[in-house]
Amino acid sequence: MLSEKGYLIHGTNKRFGVGMPVSAGCFRMYNDDISRFAYQVAKGTSVQVVREPVKMGLSGGEVWLEVHRPHEDYSAQDRERLWQAVLERLESFRQQHPDVEVQRQSIELAVDQADGIPTMVGERLTRVAADKTRGSDDPEQTEEPEQTLYF
Repeated sequence: MLSEKGYLIHGTNKRFGVGMPVSAGCFRMYNDDISRFAYQVAKGTSVQVVREPVKMGLSGGEVWLEVHRPHEDYSAQDRERLWQAVLERLESFRQQHPDVEVQRQSIELAVDQADGIPTMVGERLTRVAADKTRGSDDPEQTEEPEQTLYF
């Protein structure tokens, strides 16, 4: 229970309801999560409610996107607003992480569904060292100083 009467945090088996404003004030979590949560969080712990319809992040080299529709009815106007928010968030994310590659089709699907369920939309690129082997018979290539790496 929260300090405001009528507001609860509880479990549900309906995926759509998790993280979505679909009830009259309750916060829904997956049943497995709420069973752990109830024992890990002390009574009286403060709760901060964050309304952020578009979330993007990296986990284990994978790029994840979470899109929440504002209402259960998902109008074309709502979809367009979410697209703008996703594009702004994507631009900001790419500036912070220039080494990621995203799949537009996966992003489109996440926006079209806007179900609040995190979707993998890309990954961090792995860089492979270039082969710097030089033949002695190539006069156009100059020698680069040898690098010493310390670990």
